[in-house]
Amino acid sequence: MHNTVPLRWQRPLRSCACPDGSIRSLATIKAGEEVTISYVADLSASVSDRADALRHHGFAPERRACDSALEAWTVTASARDDKVAAIGARNAAADAAWMRANAATDAATRKRELMSSASHYAELLRLATNALHPEHELCTHARARLAHVMTESGAQRSCANALPLWRSVIAALEKCVPHASPQLLPPLRGALKAASIAGEDAEADKYKQRLDHTLAVLCMGCHDLSTIKFG
Repeated sequence: MHNTVPLRWQRPLRSCACPDGSIRSLATIKAGEEVTISYVADLSASVSDRADALRHHGFAPERRACDSALEAWTVTASARDDKVAAIGARNAAADAAWMRANAATDAATRKRELMSSASHYAELLRLATNALHPEHELCTHARARLAHVMTESGAQRSCANALPLWRSVIAALEKCVPHASPQLLPPLRGALKAASIAGEDAEADKYKQRLDHTLAVLCMGCHDLSTIKFG
């Protein structure tokens, strides 16, 4: 059976490094219970984005409790036009710089482009204040990448400032994805690294435990998921 809101997350066989090629369930499955899988890789995507991804399958996504926030505006329709253009342009510039950074072959270019993307994402978040819902998909996307750049700097103060961003990203994702979804791995790793560098030992320990639990549920001793990075 298929469904766009999975009861269980199933790890694809192609990504499994376990000798028996097993598929893990995140919860106990009762006899006779219907098991569904998702045809959408990004479960934190909005209804419209999921609809685009599913169009060629011939069915539409189901609405979830978290969906309204992913596309919600907090300004009137008449006041949106300027905001739409400004936020869209800033997001495009940020994503372009991010892609250039990941394509860079030297450290200096990568660092320069990452800093450029961080500046654009920070400005996007400023423009989105009082315009987009705090958990709008663009805001979560921008916070995650901004937090990534701040954490990768390795500076204690930057990592301390990245922690609230990681918390927001994780909280937003948790409303849309299963509790041990692989989509949580990058922000959990980012939050763990930021907390460790910032000297927030208690918080680092919390993220370490959460990360270990998630990996244990997903791979049960397999190591392929340890290479998942934030994209």
